Amino acid sequence: MGIDFQLVDLTSDDTLPDELYDLIVLQEVIEHLPHPPYVIFQRIMRFLKPGGILFLTTPNGSRVRNILYMLAGRPVLDNFRYPDPGESLGHQQEYVLPQLMWQLKKAGMIAVSAEQYDDGWEGASLAARMSHAVVRPAYIFPHLRNGLMIAAQRTT
Repeated sequence: MGIDFQLVDLTSDDTLPDELYDLIVLQEVIEHLPHPPYVIFQRIMRFLKPGGILFLTTPNGSRVRNILYMLAGRPVLDNFRYPDPGESLGHQQEYVLPQLMWQLKKAGMIAVSAEQYDDGWEGASLAARMSHAVVRPAYIFPHLRNGLMIAAQRTT
């Protein structure tokens, strides 16, 4: 479709692109990185054009699933650590909207759109789908919805 893209290791300064981009998408990425998001966002700003947009989605740290996992004594997050070479990590941290807004501001970006949303995922098993149907009414409270979606702009 003529859309240029590039995969980047956001945990390192060694492999950043030389080209500047109008749009950078982190869809379900930031929660896997064992670094404060503002560090990642500052790194991204090195290859985001002034006025460019960072679009990201991530699970909401206060989603109902996490509350139920904690009540059941199940782990919500993976062990916080650096990956071995070539290894993918589970969720190192999940954030709530005010945390990510602070991280963006710390990095020198401003949010042009930010919301807590229901991502529509209903679960892979029958039990998960039934649980989802039971807790769906809780989504009337935005801070309990499944996901966060933010579009942020580089201002300098």
